Amino acid sequence: MNFAPLLAELRKRPSQIAAALDGASLAFCSGSRALLGAWLNLFQEVGSVNLVGAVTTADEALCLVQQQRPYLLVCTDRLEEGDAVNLVERVKRDHPGTHTLLLVSEERRLQPLRRALAAECDGICLDSRVGQGTLLAAVQSIRAGGRYIDRSLNTLIRQLAGGGSARTEPLLSTRERQVLEGLQMGLTNREIASQLFLSVETVRSHVRSLLQKLGARGRGHAAVIGLHRGLID
Repeated sequence: MNFAPLLAELRKRPSQIAAALDGASLAFCSGSRALLGAWLNLFQEVGSVNLVGAVTTADEALCLVQQQRPYLLVCTDRLEEGDAVNLVERVKRDHPGTHTLLLVSEERRLQPLRRALAAECDGICLDSRVGQGTLLAAVQSIRAGGRYIDRSLNTLIRQLAGGGSARTEPLLSTRERQVLEGLQMGLTNREIASQLFLSVETVRSHVRSLLQKLGARGRGHAAVIGLHRGLID
């Protein structure tokens, strides 16, 4: 894939991405050395981005995360060596303080998407849309405590959720869906209550109901399940 058009657009946004990161450390992993070089040049021009490393293999990325503990690891699904989704799984399991953003190629996105969702990857974008503002939107969402799934993947996510077999989705009330959207955005119970004009205790009750209906381990897991099943965008 020719990344030149994407980089031309990305040049317009490095200062915005730097502002969204607000000093948080960043690491890159990609099988494209040209893309890594371009990213390095772009963010070095900004100067305010705490870029701790850029590597091309899964093992190198894991070592980088272990040593530097970056706030965000951005990786493409194509690496010189190793499996990108396995990398995401290991980082989320062993280094929960590091957030992950996976850039998925158009022709290969079917294979890694289900596993990346199951691993609770913090963001998934199509690499072809990076220059259209999705990288900035993903960073802003993750930095705010939420998760970001490229809207163009919604149909595919619903297909994956169906798995080709009949499935009875949990019946959520309108309020529960609104609360679930708040969880996806990383909002606290108090923030959700303020947004929906509810009491904090009412929001707590809705969250407990959501966790039970979705079979979720926690708030973040509930948001992932909601995205995976197409219950929220």
